[in-house]
Amino acid sequence: MLGQVSKSRWGICSALLPLLAGVALGCGGDGVSSPPLPPTKPTTYLTRVLARGSIQVTLSWNDNADLNLYVTDPTRQTVSYLSPSVPSGGQLDNNVTCSNINQNPEENVSWASTAPRGTYLIEVELSQRCNQSTGSIPFTVTVRQRGNVARTFSGSATSNGVAGRFRFSFPFP
Repeated sequence: MLGQVSKSRWGICSALLPLLAGVALGCGGDGVSSPPLPPTKPTTYLTRVLARGSIQVTLSWNDNADLNLYVTDPTRQTVSYLSPSVPSGGQLDNNVTCSNINQNPEENVSWASTAPRGTYLIEVELSQRCNQSTGSIPFTVTVRQRGNVARTFSGSATSNGVAGRFRFSFPFP
């Protein structure tokens, strides 16, 4: 029985390895050898695991800085690192800080089920620079509906505080 459980679990793990990079379900370490993980860049893995839903808002930038994404829905609930999930269904699934930053950082908020109808407010904040740079930090906010790009906004952060405010209405025309 134990052998069957391990084989069954290994079958599940091997199927999920490309997606989860072997971190789920306790793959390996139970007498079943796991194959080596495929070489991937952290940004490839990060892009692959961002949640998608009826609405997905992704903030991306290419600098060594901690930017924060705030998305306020039509019911005036704000999803951010301060409140990573709200009753309307919005969830932050990736928060970048100076301690976990990579080469192409992204923060992502999504509504897995039907998102509330109405006007959304997106705010981008420069929390802190993770090095001694002083230049502006360009960023892009991409709004997707069921995985398809619906809106794109861009801006630049120069000092701590709010660096950009953007609005969109859902559903999209």
